[in-house]
Amino acid sequence: MHGCRLLAAAALVAIAVATPSLFAQQQPGPAPAAATESPEQIKRELDRIKKGRTLAIMPAAGFDDGDGATALRLDNASPFSLIVLLVGPTTQRIELGPERMQSLAIEPGDYEIAVTVVGRDIPPFYGKQKVVANMHFRHQFVIPGV
Repeated sequence: MHGCRLLAAAALVAIAVATPSLFAQQQPGPAPAAATESPEQIKRELDRIKKGRTLAIMPAAGFDDGDGATALRLDNASPFSLIVLLVGPTTQRIELGPERMQSLAIEPGDYEIAVTVVGRDIPPFYGKQKVVANMHFRHQFVIPGV
C-alpha cells in the first residue's frame, strides 16, 4: 500500500507551460469555496498542512501577458477532485473537479500553495510561487488513477 501511495504521489506534476493561448480555453468549474472561509482560516489550514509531511510543488515559470494581466492558472489533469489553497496578496481556497481548470486574476507577490487530493490517501503537496506583475503562471496537477 505504501508503494502505491508513493507512486501516485510521485506522479503529481506541477509544470509551467508558456502557451498564452491555453489561458483562453478556460472551462467553467465550481465556484471557489473562499466565500465560506476567511483568509485567516485558509492561512491556518495551509500552515497546518505545511507543518506535516508534504510533497513538493515546483514554482512555475511565468510568461509575459500582452494585455498587462497578472494571472495564475490551475489545471487538474487527474481523475480526482483537488483542493488548492493559495495564500499571499490574494488568498483563496479553490475546489477543482476532475479534469477541470481555473484561471485566477491575482495580485503580484509571494505565494504559498497547498494541494490536497480529495478522498485519496496521498500526502498533500506544498510549494511557493513568486508572481510577477503582467505575467501568467500555470500549475498543472496530474495524479494517476492507481
